[in-house]
Amino acid sequence: MVDRVSKEKRSEIMSRIRSKNTKMEVAVKGKLQERGLWFVYQPKIQGHPDFLVLGKGMVVAVRLMGCFWHGCPDHYSEPKSNVEFWRQKVLRNKARDQKTKSILQMHGIRVLDFWEHEVEENIEAVVSRIESSLKTM
Repeated sequence: MVDRVSKEKRSEIMSRIRSKNTKMEVAVKGKLQERGLWFVYQPKIQGHPDFLVLGKGMVVAVRLMGCFWHGCPDHYSEPKSNVEFWRQKVLRNKARDQKTKSILQMHGIRVLDFWEHEVEENIEAVVSRIESSLKTM
């Protein structure tokens, strides 16, 4: 199937996709602040998690994953155009996600992954899970 928009229009559309301060990240930041949790947003460490949440000698890496970009098993549906490109793109993202998680864990950091739909459906449960993980380490 052929793309319905020109290359220029597709480039313009794709350039609007944010990599920082997404709605999901902003919402989670706000909830972490409301609960008085200390965190570093977009930390400059190997693996680049979205947040490092800090407890008493404990660190939790929080990764928020878009259902489309990271191939959510519940919500990902393959695009109808440029299928092979997107299939490979999502497979590379998944491989990078696993490598990143392994790197962070090797450094003694607990990693919590949340899908976009989890944040949208129940952000309080997401933040509660982050908070309780700091208490169980």
